[in-house]
Amino acid sequence: MGALLTVGFFIIGSAIGALFLSIGASVAGIDGRNFGKAFMATVGAVIAGAVVTGFFGILGMHTGFIPAAVGLLTNLAVIRVVYDTSWGKAFGAWLVEVIALVLLVGVPLVALVGTAVLFR
Repeated sequence: MGALLTVGFFIIGSAIGALFLSIGASVAGIDGRNFGKAFMATVGAVIAGAVVTGFFGILGMHTGFIPAAVGLLTNLAVIRVVYDTSWGKAFGAWLVEVIALVLLVGVPLVALVGTAVLFR
C-alpha cells in the first residue's frame, strides 16, 4: 500500500511540475514544447537530482554552494537536452517553474501556518 501511494504521489507531483515547466517553456520561447516533453524533463530531473544528491551524500556534502550549483546545472542540463534548446531558454523555463511551484506551495503553507498561530 505504501509503495502504491509513493508511486501515485510521484506521478501526481511530476504532472504538476510538468504543467509548470510546460508553461515555463512557453514563456521562454522554446520551440517544440508539449506536455510529454515537460513530463519527461521533470521525471528526468528528479532522477538526475536523486543521483547527484546521493553522490554528494556519499561525499558527506549534504548542503552548501557546490551541491546546490551542481543540482541546478543538472536540472538545466536535463531541460536543455529534452527540449534541445539553449542554456538561457532552459534557465528561463526552469525559473518560471520554480516561481510557480513556490507560489503553489508557499502561499497555502503561509496561510496554514498563520491560521495555526492565530488560533493557538
